[in-house]
Amino acid sequence: MLVSARDETGPPRIWFLPFAGVVPLRVTTDISSYDFPAPMADGHSFAAVRGEGSPSITIFSVDDNGSANVVASGLGENFGLAGVRSRSSTWTGQVVRWLDSEHILYVGVANGRPAFFVIPRSGGKAQQLIRGMKVWDPAVSSDRKRLLFLAGETGGEVWVSDIDGTNAGKLTPSPPDQAPSGTTGWTPQFSDGGRFVYYKSRSRLWRVPVGGGKAERVNLEAGAVAADMATISPDGNWLMVRSFGDRQRTHLYPLPAGGPPRIFEAPPSGTPMRFHPSSRAFGFVAWSDDGIPNIWLQNIDGGPPRQITHFDRGDIYAFDWSPDGKWLAVSYGEPKTDVVIVRDFR
Repeated sequence: MLVSARDETGPPRIWFLPFAGVVPLRVTTDISSYDFPAPMADGHSFAAVRGEGSPSITIFSVDDNGSANVVASGLGENFGLAGVRSRSSTWTGQVVRWLDSEHILYVGVANGRPAFFVIPRSGGKAQQLIRGMKVWDPAVSSDRKRLLFLAGETGGEVWVSDIDGTNAGKLTPSPPDQAPSGTTGWTPQFSDGGRFVYYKSRSRLWRVPVGGGKAERVNLEAGAVAADMATISPDGNWLMVRSFGDRQRTHLYPLPAGGPPRIFEAPPSGTPMRFHPSSRAFGFVAWSDDGIPNIWLQNIDGGPPRQITHFDRGDIYAFDWSPDGKWLAVSYGEPKTDVVIVRDFR
């Protein structure tokens, strides 16, 4: 068989899987992404969709009316776990987070492993934040004092550190059957100024004090816990998740007690979404009919969403507001896709 598959540090690549238990052979080895392999009649060639285009960080200033204007672009070296991404790829590894109003954290690759890098808003050389361990899915506390992330070879370990990456330690709730294992796909989140950490384990939602201790279950609807993506508002009052099924929508659940959610129409699952620092609105990426992405802002009290960026091409992979709401960092690229033929791959 020919399959398109990726590891945790690279884009989708084509693999050849012989029968009889032979070790799989990686056919494509460059930094491009490859999807939809189609074997040719000769048995020695195949066609595939190749995606190219390195993302970087674009900085916007945000005025009092919420409109965003570009002030810098091309920030971030070694940016993005995949390095490239085509629109046909399901890879969404790119992450952008503001540590404070002057510094941006993003996820890249160091020595073949996921790593955190920090770059000033004004540009310059990126600095690796945490060394010696594989890390991803960062979250920053609203008081900007702590960093929460997943680490370990399996991705099931929740760690907390100071905002500069020092004093890192594994957060292990008690009793053991409530340990934060199996959290892949649901990034742990801070709440209440960094006092609590929310995480999903064994199809349930829990919260635990950031200093460790007994975890308590958070009683939300089953659909909220089943979601693969979730975000907690900066004020800790709302959990934002996507619904699945024929009609995908955005649900805002009140925290910590739960209750009936506020429901909004939203683009498909996998689309980047972030709360505004005010906690009174959330942003999301929507594509126009001709495939152009832009960021829109939805007030949580209702009303129509409002467009705040005005790209006329390219793709948006992630975004985040600075704590003061004056800046917007966007992971942006201009991918190119082609159909290619690979010959003599075995």
